[in-house]
Amino acid sequence: MEISSIFFALKSTTIEIPYKEAYSQYQAGDWIILKTDEFKEELGKVQKILYSKRKSAKIDLSAEILRKASERDLQKKEINQSKETDVQKEFEKQVKAMQLDMRMVSAHFSMDDSMVYINFLSDNRVDFRDLVKNIAQKFKKKIHLQQIGPRDKAKIQGGFGLCGQEFCCKRFLTDLPSVTMESVRVQNMAYKGTDKLSGQCGKLMCCLNYESGQYRDVINKFPKFGSSVKYKNKKGIVTGLDVLNEKLKIRFEDHNIESVALKDLEK
Repeated sequence: MEISSIFFALKSTTIEIPYKEAYSQYQAGDWIILKTDEFKEELGKVQKILYSKRKSAKIDLSAEILRKASERDLQKKEINQSKETDVQKEFEKQVKAMQLDMRMVSAHFSMDDSMVYINFLSDNRVDFRDLVKNIAQKFKKKIHLQQIGPRDKAKIQGGFGLCGQEFCCKRFLTDLPSVTMESVRVQNMAYKGTDKLSGQCGKLMCCLNYESGQYRDVINKFPKFGSSVKYKNKKGIVTGLDVLNEKLKIRFEDHNIESVALKDLEK
């Protein structure tokens, strides 16, 4: 199904809903009250609006905007944030007592105050049924506990990357597509090592995907690394590629190495 959509950043996730003409009054940065089957009524911030139709498997057809957030709604948000600290303390206390391998990432109360949503990290699968029961008894709320990954944690908590800008996942990325070593290799960056190519989440940086498509298009023009080429009647082996400048390094039969423009190779 093709549809225009509007994205919202909630405290613990991002949600995408169909765009309607009635939503024309809203723009990126606006706080709104959103209604979904899962969250009932929730406070969210407009992240971006896509007016061009596209296919999306993650769109929530049941969700809708109820209204723009009022001062009272924003005040309630501040009150809820203070209560979330109490949830975190209780969570840590219970986890320690039960010796569970769990680390809380975020907690937030629904706008109707009936439910607490908690996200956590763990290296293993955890049986947290007793933990949910204990926290529910403590706060007299329904508890929604969800295990997330390190990239989701970075998206929720935010921070700044090596470029000095706020994390892409926090600032504008609505989906988190996988980043593979193939994107690293096609940009000839494998020599840097994964430590220097990883974000604070410990995974390969999302920005490695941004230009990999252009690199793939350009690199198809080049002879393969290690292949035999000819330049000015001399034969040599390709030992390096400078894709952006469309040059390559060639080691000739006399063992000299030269940087040669791709266009100057003999066919």
